Amino acid sequence: MCWSDRPAKGEQSLRAMAQEALAFSEALIPPTEYREELETCAEYGVCAYLVRFAVERSIWLGRYREVYKNYHGLLQRRIEIKRSVTERMMDVGIKRSYNKMWEKLADQKMDILAFFNADSQETCKEMWSARQGELVTIMRERRKHIKLPWQTEYFFTDGYLDAQLENRAMVDFVYQEARDVQRRRDPPRVRVTWEMYVLMQFGIFFRRSKREAVYSAYPELPRVTLFVHWLRLMSVKVHLSNNQGVPLYIMVGEMLGGRM
Repeated sequence: MCWSDRPAKGEQSLRAMAQEALAFSEALIPPTEYREELETCAEYGVCAYLVRFAVERSIWLGRYREVYKNYHGLLQRRIEIKRSVTERMMDVGIKRSYNKMWEKLADQKMDILAFFNADSQETCKEMWSARQGELVTIMRERRKHIKLPWQTEYFFTDGYLDAQLENRAMVDFVYQEARDVQRRRDPPRVRVTWEMYVLMQFGIFFRRSKREAVYSAYPELPRVTLFVHWLRLMSVKVHLSNNQGVPLYIMVGEMLGGRM
C-alpha cells in the first residue's frame, strides 16, 4: 500500500505497517470487531497495536485460513457454470461484446473508473493517451474534482488507488496484456493495459451493488474482501456448459459494461 509519509525506498513506516495490519484484519472479522481494532490502535498507538498483532499472529493466520479456504480451493480448479448456451452466451458472442465495450470507451474517451464505478459517461481524454505510470497522476488530479461512489462507500487514504495502479508485482499472476489479446478471440482494436484493467476492476469491486451483482450471477464464487484477492479471482477461467472457456474478467466486464 502507498502512504504519503512512507520512508525511503525499501523501508516502511510503522504507520504504514499498522494500516496494512488493520486492512488485513478488516477482511477477516465482522464490522463491530473491526471498529474495536481501530479504537485499540487509536487509544494505544501504532507501536503497541503492532506488538499485540504480532503476539496474536497465529490467531490471525487461523482466521485467514478459515475465511479463505474456499477461495484457495477455487483457484486450484475450474468453475463450472451450468446454464443453457444461447447465441449470446457463446464465447464468441461474449468476447465480441466485451471488445465492443472497450471500443466504445476508447472512441468516446470515457473515464474508465467512472464508467465501471458510477455508470458514468464522463470523458477523460488524457487517460487514453497516458503512458505507463502516468495514470496515477491523472487519477490523483481527477479526484480533486470528481467524486465517485467508491470514495463515499469505502474509507481509504487518497493513496490507495495510486498503490493499486503502481502495483505490478501481480501482473504475471492476474493479467497480462499480450495474453488478454489472445483470449479475446478476434484481434481487438483496443489493447487494455494493466492500468486500464485495474481501473475497471477497482470500479466494479468498490461499488457494493456491482460486486453483489457479480456474486448473484456467479454464486459459485467465494466472497473475498481484499482487492488483491478479487484480482486473482477474476483471472480464473469459466467453463460454460458446452466446455467453452472464457476468463471470468471478460464475463464480468461484458455483463456490467457490455450491455450499456
